Amino acid sequence: ADAKVPVIKFVLCGIQMDVQYAYMPEMPTADTLSYPDLSLRKCDAASQMAFNGIRDTAMIEDLVKDDVEGFQILLIGLKLWAKRRGVYGATVGYIGGYQLAILAARTCFLHKSTCPSPSLLFSALFKDMKEWKALSPISLPNSDVEKYLSS
Repeated sequence: ADAKVPVIKFVLCGIQMDVQYAYMPEMPTADTLSYPDLSLRKCDAASQMAFNGIRDTAMIEDLVKDDVEGFQILLIGLKLWAKRRGVYGATVGYIGGYQLAILAARTCFLHKSTCPSPSLLFSALFKDMKEWKALSPISLPNSDVEKYLSS
């Protein structure tokens, strides 16, 4: 399969790693690397795709900044749940880490006042999924999306 973003996959000390390559024609400065203002106009399409991952991660971090620990515990629990059931891995057609991060961030954001513990967040996520209409997309709530889009 042709990858849209060049990636090197390897295992280091038992940890699976994916490293993406992106090319910036000009030397980055502190201003061009501040993720909300990241200008990608001079980058090729594959590099723009690679930088989208950085911006997506910044959006997720911004969304869960009030309870990073709850988000991390929920995400680890979701990955463990999916792996144990054999339904984890975007490369083989199942839900992957990025999709689970979106689900976890969405759940943390929507239920932060009503679910003070990771176990309650886990229950809330599955309740939301039970009520989800299968043809409607799941997306992150609009926190401050515009600041993460390139100019």
